[in-house]
Amino acid sequence: MVTQIYSTDRERRLRLVLLVSLVAGALLLLLVLMVLLFGGNLVATAIAGAAGSLIVLTAWWALRSLPDRDRRARTAAVANGVTALVAGFVYGTSPDTAILALALIGVAIAVLLLALLRDDPELT
Repeated sequence: MVTQIYSTDRERRLRLVLLVSLVAGALLLLLVLMVLLFGGNLVATAIAGAAGSLIVLTAWWALRSLPDRDRRARTAAVANGVTALVAGFVYGTSPDTAILALALIGVAIAVLLLALLRDDPELT
């Protein structure tokens, strides 16, 4: 038997924030594509592409495992939050990506708070 650690309300809220994280990662990948098309620093673009891909993949993994509401879902959500937080701090140093970096940091904090705060699975 799988032990559920999230209530249905927490699952719904975490799903919403993970979807926002997925969109933010997709926007980062779109930014990478634009830089590749119009020229730019290839090393920074490769790092941004890797970060965007990791954000999208961990958000997808967390969304896929979230309906079970078990420890695997928590692990996936924390992985997404940490990845987005690191990417946000890395890209916060550039004025070109400051708004996206701020959004990534905000989403990452929301994901980490919702994933790590104690919840009662008996609540609906």
